[in-house]
Amino acid sequence: MLLRPRSLALLMTTALLTTAGCEAKPEASASKEAAKTPAAEQDPEKTADSAAEEPPPPPIGKPIPVADQLAHLGEDRTIARDYRANKLGDTLAREQFLLVDPKNPADTREAHYFLFTGELETPASFDALKTLRTGADAPQHFLLGGEDAERPAIFREVKPGTYTACAVVGPVEDPARKAALAASTAKLKADMKATGKSMAEALKDQDRSAIPEAPPIDWSAHKVRCASVEVTSAPESRVLALP
Repeated sequence: MLLRPRSLALLMTTALLTTAGCEAKPEASASKEAAKTPAAEQDPEKTADSAAEEPPPPPIGKPIPVADQLAHLGEDRTIARDYRANKLGDTLAREQFLLVDPKNPADTREAHYFLFTGELETPASFDALKTLRTGADAPQHFLLGGEDAERPAIFREVKPGTYTACAVVGPVEDPARKAALAASTAKLKADMKATGKSMAEALKDQDRSAIPEAPPIDWSAHKVRCASVEVTSAPESRVLALP
């Protein structure tokens, strides 16, 4: 499912997590593109109909399904709060979780997270990171956005062993856009409560024209940060602060 930018932004600000396969892409306007191109140069096979049939970009690594992320959203937030309050106890070790903390600044817009098995050197760029391993050796990957973008990431089912976690933290959110997203989120929640609609239904029916379009993020301009860890039964081995 490929979500339109405003829908995705609202979804993420309502605290949802997305995978790369659901990452927002700027809305394509075939008519505008055609207007920029002289009629003699236009390819009839690349009109609005064919543009609409373009497949979504392939996922990065092994995306964690959105449904799974949503199911764990409340627990992940609780763990993040307990971590900041130094009240984690043995939760991470007991549940076989790994917490990765890049210490994101407040109002971070989005952040990519990767978990590789084994130890590896930090890739030089986001593009290199995405293609570092594929197939069976591909890393777990997900994207945090909205109010969840500044909290630590939680990886599940991490058995004892050596791992390398990486993060690429995007820019901070524009204040005006953040305010518009917050207002739309409040309206969305009120609609869901009043009507009993699912989030998907409420999003479909909501007017989001007041939310400014987010400029595309040039991920190649943001630093790749990685660190390796030996995960054991000890609780402290399941917290990794990135340099």
